[in-house]
Amino acid sequence: MRNWILDLDGVVYRGDKLIPSAREFLLRVRERGDEVVFFTNNSLHTPEQYVRKLQNMGITSSLKDIYTSGELAAEYLHEQNIRKVFAIGEKGLKMALRKRGIKIVEEKEDIEGVVVGLDRRFTYHKLSLAHTAILKGAPFIATNTDSTLPVEEGILPGAGSIIAAIKESTGKEPLVIGKPHIQGLEIILRERKWKKEETTIIGDRWETDILLGKNSGIRTVLVLTGVTQKKNLSSLPDSQLPDEIVKSLPELLHD
Repeated sequence: MRNWILDLDGVVYRGDKLIPSAREFLLRVRERGDEVVFFTNNSLHTPEQYVRKLQNMGITSSLKDIYTSGELAAEYLHEQNIRKVFAIGEKGLKMALRKRGIKIVEEKEDIEGVVVGLDRRFTYHKLSLAHTAILKGAPFIATNTDSTLPVEEGILPGAGSIIAAIKESTGKEPLVIGKPHIQGLEIILRERKWKKEETTIIGDRWETDILLGKNSGIRTVLVLTGVTQKKNLSSLPDSQLPDEIVKSLPELLHD
């Protein structure tokens, strides 16, 4: 039996279009008793939304199988007993916080931590509140530092662009939960009781999915259905290359 951690966009689907080979792979590995979870850096959406999206594509999943950077950031704050936070983010992040009993506050004297994800209504006022709280000692938590967000119309600024503004104004570095940083992964492994040597990370981006595996000592697979292609790896040392590169997921079924 093997444990699989899959990215979503670029691995299971592209936008709203299923990658058919992904469904075949998921059916086969589950039939043989492997465990599968999905780990996305996107903090905009809730696990419920991802379950519905996958269901509409013919892929069965449960809420416990979905890990977003927002969910993992909320879990980290809960573990650290931080109960009042100023949150820069949208529905996915805020619902994750509330689900764990964390109150979202804006009064400066109440803020125990600052958590930042992608927020398409980011303002100078929000920047100022985060700036003041962090300089007063509130922990600075980032869901992820992805600089861009691919959308059907092209590429938009990602959470990393907002986090960069806060870093610049405060001179402080955040604790980053999402890929390629290991904090979120450690929560997944601990919660699932998975061993690293029995786990494989599958992704379509070297700088997030594959680098996460390299940072944590977990086997990595790059699937060429998304962003990173073989030509993008030519300048990397052997130690940073994926353990395996496949054109489509069913190539892994010999494992």
